[in-house]
Amino acid sequence: MEPKELGEMASRGEDSMHQFKREVTHATTLAREIVAFANSGGGQIFIGVADDGTVRGITGTQVLELNQLIAHAATQNVRPPLNVISENVPVPDGVVIVVTVPPGPGKPYQDNEGSFWVKNGSDKRKVTAREELQRMFQSALLVHGDEVLVPGTSLDDVDDGVF
Repeated sequence: MEPKELGEMASRGEDSMHQFKREVTHATTLAREIVAFANSGGGQIFIGVADDGTVRGITGTQVLELNQLIAHAATQNVRPPLNVISENVPVPDGVVIVVTVPPGPGKPYQDNEGSFWVKNGSDKRKVTAREELQRMFQSALLVHGDEVLVPGTSLDDVDDGVF
């Protein structure tokens, strides 16, 4: 990504595909963002860009630490582990790390605490509704509706003529 393209993206603000982080200090919080993007079609996290779109950059010493934190978050704090791509984009005040999260092939993803996250506009939200979790598992072909038990029924309830 070129610095000019980065500036244009930052000026448009956050949305369902782009998240700005002035700084990242914890693998757990970064993992939640990665999980939300992976469960919602993918996207990019810009580290070194403030929430208002101001490109701040990070220092050279932070770049090494953050790239290690990104790799750790995606492999140790996301289940199943996910490969993300990071790119260091030079800006006047340092570097912006652009983390590209692909739409996850192993959906649904969860953080290391067992929580499922999805993007909701420019934010993320924790999935807590049973029905939404069930849809996530069904769309990943992990649960099939025709294999779900219907309480209080038996083979006597099947109409052989219709079947």
